[in-house]
Amino acid sequence: MSRSALPRALRSTVIAAALSVIPAQTLMGSVLAGASTVVKVNGTDLFCPFDTPDAGGHLFAITRDRSDDQGFAFVDLIVEPTDPTAPVLVGGMDDPALAPTGMQQTFDVANDSTGEVVGTATVAASFTGTGAFRARRIYQDAVQMGIFEDLDVMGSLTVATATVTYTFDLAGCDAGTQDRLDQAHHPSGPKPGSTAPSNDAPAGATGVSIGTQMQQWTGAASIDAEAPCVIGEGDDAFEFGLGRTVWFSIVGTGGPITVDPRGSDFDTVISAYRSVASGLSEVGCVDDDQLGQAQGLLTFDTTAGATYLIQVGGVIGQFDGDPEDPQWGRLRLRIS
Repeated sequence: MSRSALPRALRSTVIAAALSVIPAQTLMGSVLAGASTVVKVNGTDLFCPFDTPDAGGHLFAITRDRSDDQGFAFVDLIVEPTDPTAPVLVGGMDDPALAPTGMQQTFDVANDSTGEVVGTATVAASFTGTGAFRARRIYQDAVQMGIFEDLDVMGSLTVATATVTYTFDLAGCDAGTQDRLDQAHHPSGPKPGSTAPSNDAPAGATGVSIGTQMQQWTGAASIDAEAPCVIGEGDDAFEFGLGRTVWFSIVGTGGPITVDPRGSDFDTVISAYRSVASGLSEVGCVDDDQLGQAQGLLTFDTTAGATYLIQVGGVIGQFDGDPEDPQWGRLRLRIS
């Protein structure tokens, strides 16, 4: 299937998955024992959301060269005009001319409803490095480490059809390069476990308070999460997959509360909720933090005396294992 033929919902999933390996700050943690495989990975990525008076949408491009011959490279584009009578435009291609120094590429765009090619998109962008740094990330069954660099972007995207031309400024887009090693572990143990924890569901939430520090094994928790995690707002909102979750409750202080899972040995997802007549109302959710750490902190505002429920679980998908199995392991939690 060509990239331009990807449904919009699938594009969002592809982009979210690819962005999960964008630069991270150093994070120390334990490493699982057992047999392992090591893959060398390098590449460049570019992500440009845009919102102008004429149109919104995004441009996403990525290259990943891998020593296991499982590399990939593509560019994906969607343009959503503000004029409701104008067609949504999509485009893309494999193996774009994307490099650490920039991107110069022209490719076809099509009417999203009919699939008919109606014009072209031209990317003319240059990148400037901001300084390389070393990083290390911990997952349940893998460690990722290498050299990363964020890139400043200058340039433009021009999308032209027979009837209209859209021009987008690419300054301020997110871009980066990476040269890393992925070490995937295949341990013989530990196993998830068979006895579900007492706080496997909201009704059994463990009470915590400011200053709480604790550890918990999450492997025997139910695979499916009891409540969704929605990240983003409005048209940019999407549901992020998580599972094997455990629950906690806390009474609001009238100020912000931070849930910190750093030191956990798997890729965590945290969401917080208020209980309302219709069920649970989310007040916040986070996967990785803004620095790219796989154990992101969640901070949310609270009302004094109100009770909040916190759900903590693992990202769906093992780094080098079952793509449907949520990550699990030793959860370390601090409340502040």
